[in-house]
Amino acid sequence: INVALARTEGKPGRGDITKPNPDKGNYMALLEIADLEQSERAYRLYQIADNDNEKILQAIDDAEAIVVDELSGLYDTDVIFAATGEARAKQVVRWCRIIAIYYLYERVEDSRVPERVVKNYNDVMKKLELLSKGKVSANLPRLLDADNDPVTTFKYGHEPRRKYT
Repeated sequence: INVALARTEGKPGRGDITKPNPDKGNYMALLEIADLEQSERAYRLYQIADNDNEKILQAIDDAEAIVVDELSGLYDTDVIFAATGEARAKQVVRWCRIIAIYYLYERVEDSRVPERVVKNYNDVMKKLELLSKGKVSANLPRLLDADNDPVTTFKYGHEPRRKYT
């Protein structure tokens, strides 16, 4: 398959596609097929997807949905996913790329999936979980509350006093 043609056929660059997000309105497609080609050789990518761009685009959509779900509690996913070109957050592009490649490899029998694909996926999912819980932070635009302060996961209160008998 002609990779340049595959990228532009019906979906030029994908950056012009707006996807619905029930929690945050609409967001733009962040990842492009060309981003996946940085990690996987193009022929392997299309071999896994049976030369079907729609399968690759579905893996990208699924990956972006996971990242949006994990980040949307603390980070402004509208701003993050509206960025284009070099303005895109590199770590978010990487997370989406790793998850999309993992989803593509779901089409392959387990024994043929490279270890690095599984390890990268597990590492990214752990990082996203820590981000969503506020245990670690990332240099990304934060959601702001009514007072224009960043939304946090900090909870006020205390543990009940212990009783010694």
